[in-house]
Amino acid sequence: DYRLKDLWKETKELEFVWRGSKSLGESTQIFTHILDSHYCTPSGFDWEHGVSQNLPKGDGPPVIITDPPSYVTSSNVHARAVEFAHVAKTRAAWFKTPNVLIPFGCDFNFQNALMKYKNMDKLIEYINNNSEELGIRAQYSTLSDYFDAVKQTNQTWTVRDF
Repeated sequence: DYRLKDLWKETKELEFVWRGSKSLGESTQIFTHILDSHYCTPSGFDWEHGVSQNLPKGDGPPVIITDPPSYVTSSNVHARAVEFAHVAKTRAAWFKTPNVLIPFGCDFNFQNALMKYKNMDKLIEYINNNSEELGIRAQYSTLSDYFDAVKQTNQTWTVRDF
């Protein structure tokens, strides 16, 4: 229900402990993270440029590199980093810890993985070299890395049994 998700965004409750069984108690608990938007790359950052839809001219956003096969350029990397920092800060406001999970990819993505990674590499490098100005840092991460970082914050979580 989108209304419940919107409420949990406001109250920073998109992460919680889910108790799968009232009768079995804590033995069925699992830490739960609800993706704030969707499981795909944030809008404007899918650089496969139509590859997954087999469109000749592409349907993706502007890319960042100038040398083929990537497109995040020196002329647009700052604007793309500012835009990404805005996405990260917006999402950070919905969670209790300073760690933000932003998935990259989606169904049928990474058919042009080189382009995708070259653009992400340029974006991450620029963000981290300008982290004071942008107010964020970025890194590649596995789900285990993310959940370990969240656990290290020693946050107290709401327990839900649906």
